[in-house]
Amino acid sequence: FDVLAKIDREAGTKRGREVLGITDDLPIVFYPGQIWHAGKALSEVVKALNEVGLPCHLVASKHGRMGEAPEEDGFWREAEKKFQWDFHPVTDFRYIREIVLASRVVVGMYSSLQNEAAALGVQVISVLYPDQGAAQFALDTGGVMKEFPLVTLGCSEKANNYIKLLFLLKIVVLNRLRNKDPLALRTRQSLVFRLAGHKAERTAGAVLSLL
Repeated sequence: FDVLAKIDREAGTKRGREVLGITDDLPIVFYPGQIWHAGKALSEVVKALNEVGLPCHLVASKHGRMGEAPEEDGFWREAEKKFQWDFHPVTDFRYIREIVLASRVVVGMYSSLQNEAAALGVQVISVLYPDQGAAQFALDTGGVMKEFPLVTLGCSEKANNYIKLLFLLKIVVLNRLRNKDPLALRTRQSLVFRLAGHKAERTAGAVLSLL
């Protein structure tokens, strides 16, 4: 994460909106996709954002190996059609960190981009339904970790069902006072991710302490 310490956050935020072709000031919600359950999780995010009812931009990036789960691609395409406002598929990953900085919230399952978002002080929601993201995380980690470390460390909120996901997205998207920390995550994020350069071992130690 040390490379993130060198990022100009203000310039990066501006560049992120430019890359996406967004000229208005509507909130950006970024969904970094994974493989298994990625389409179903996106469907839940779209359903919740539509219910929140405030126009926003939904940016989504597909995992390069999503072809391994073709049924998820069907859920993904259907969710894209159902979103009521502007849907932006990420096609150029050179500026992915700038897109993260431009986002009001990064909402995914347990993507590495959620870790980077937390390190950059961006609001993070981890969609970990017991039979989907949470179950896949347990499978991917061989049962060694009971919880996604970003949640355990207090750097991400956790949505374990649709009601909680809707509640959290309402807090972030309907943030009319422009509070930059509506989910109250930044204190923990700044303590865990100390981006002063050559400090990656701190984060590694924090994660290893959870094993």
